[in-house]
Amino acid sequence: MSLQNTIPAESYSGTLDGISFFWSPNAIFNLPGSAATYQAELNVLKSATEQVAVACARRIGKTSVRILGYDSTTVTGSGETKPDPCHCSLFLNPGGTKAHIYVTSPRRVRIENMRVLGESIIPKGSRIRDPNLSFGDLPPM
Repeated sequence: MSLQNTIPAESYSGTLDGISFFWSPNAIFNLPGSAATYQAELNVLKSATEQVAVACARRIGKTSVRILGYDSTTVTGSGETKPDPCHCSLFLNPGGTKAHIYVTSPRRVRIENMRVLGESIIPKGSRIRDPNLSFGDLPPM
């Protein structure tokens, strides 16, 4: 994964390849802990996250993405938060789409060498993945 197309390390919003994005306060707060968990430099994990977020938005035709966080997911119906490792969660617009991007474990490979294993795309108002937009090796819902 090339990490060359990124915004400055101290910035948490910007535009890459015509896609606007910003980090949620929770994602910013948890970024140092996630970097420590994955034994990665914070700036490298941040850049990799921005790259996969923008690539996902571009692939499904969205123009804006909010990075929500790492390694947990919130069940829409109950509000329950559950562990869900090796992924980041996104909210994409227009359309209010949720996405979970699963990657190879950064504990086993360097962040620069990680690859996307799958994307779970959940349209607004739905509790199930869109089978036409989701792909790859995904955990059960």
